Amino acid sequence: MKKIIAIVTLVWFLPMQVFSQQASVYFFQNILNAKEGNIGSEDNKLKATGFELLSGYAKENIDIEIFDAVNPLPDKGEGRVRVYNIGNIKSEEGYIDMYSGDSGINLKGEIEAKENINADIYGNISDDVGNNTAGFYSKNINLKSQTGKIGSKDNSIRIGSSPSLPVIPEGSNRESTLNAESEGGIYIESEDTIVVDKVETEKSDVKLESEKNIKSKKQENEESNITAENIELTAGGNIGEEDNRIITKITKEKGKTNIKANGNIYLKQNGKNRFYSDYVINKGRGATNLLLPDNNAFIIDLELTNPGLFRINFTERKYKNEINIGYNDLKKLTIHPVAVRQNNREEEEKENGYELLKGFQNNIAIDSGIFTLPSNMMINPFNPIISEKTTENRNI
Repeated sequence: MKKIIAIVTLVWFLPMQVFSQQASVYFFQNILNAKEGNIGSEDNKLKATGFELLSGYAKENIDIEIFDAVNPLPDKGEGRVRVYNIGNIKSEEGYIDMYSGDSGINLKGEIEAKENINADIYGNISDDVGNNTAGFYSKNINLKSQTGKIGSKDNSIRIGSSPSLPVIPEGSNRESTLNAESEGGIYIESEDTIVVDKVETEKSDVKLESEKNIKSKKQENEESNITAENIELTAGGNIGEEDNRIITKITKEKGKTNIKANGNIYLKQNGKNRFYSDYVINKGRGATNLLLPDNNAFIIDLELTNPGLFRINFTERKYKNEINIGYNDLKKLTIHPVAVRQNNREEEEKENGYELLKGFQNNIAIDSGIFTLPSNMMINPFNPIISEKTTENRNI
């Protein structure tokens, strides 16, 4: 006998709490409203299924579990994960916690909480392409896709600080702290500053874009803020800070770190993989300062408004072979530096000869304790190292 599920349109306006009591709620469309209390609880989430759109409001906390009653997880094949649409959900004073052990979600509205948003979802976390404000808005945002991806290459998930916060003083930045984890990639954009705590996808890519800044939340033992096969960071202001770099880790050989900013860039790469980049672009007048592992750096396109503040340093002092930097039509500037053994400074090996492109006028300043550079390399801040057109998708 087949299981029959009643589908209804349900609107709840309750003065206090909406509790699940281990019951399953089947909706067609639903608006939950707990004017003075909670929806669900931390240890007893409101369970929801069968709906086309779920929206809600609570004065305090919201705890919801979304599940697929028709196609339970053991019977699912690849590509059959149910996706539920989520409308506007708001917690006025507390947090929002959403969980699904078998489904994905698609945002059609704003998920907003004063304190925290936690979304732990089995499938993809996506948003509606036609809605420019759908996304997650809180001071702390924690996203996890257990088997899928968060956003996509063509349609990033929007995040930001809560729109309900008071107007901040001019010159200050709204910001959200981000934690994100997925199997299939993480793609995030924001009008506000993104403070990166831990963003991890071991076998895919991370793309973060902010109209303001991308900052780092300091980690114990300088562990990485961002871990991925390839990383793309774009900011309308700064990426990292002088005393608090963004720390990255590339998980595959020849994985790329592509960077665009309009201020300062302070980045450290952990691990042992070489630093590969299609482009490092800084349109601002600030510093571009890279701290890289003990191996070569390879940058195809380098565009700096202030090349005099360009620095590359390394975390260890062993042998360094070369730094390759693309220039205009992808010709290479190759520098053969002084190679230094950390364990025996008396056994220094110097490689003579520098292959310089004719007419190259910009300074590449590197820690003099590691490298000796040609004396004829001069600073010319009005002549960027490469042309305005950069080559962003060049294979290495």
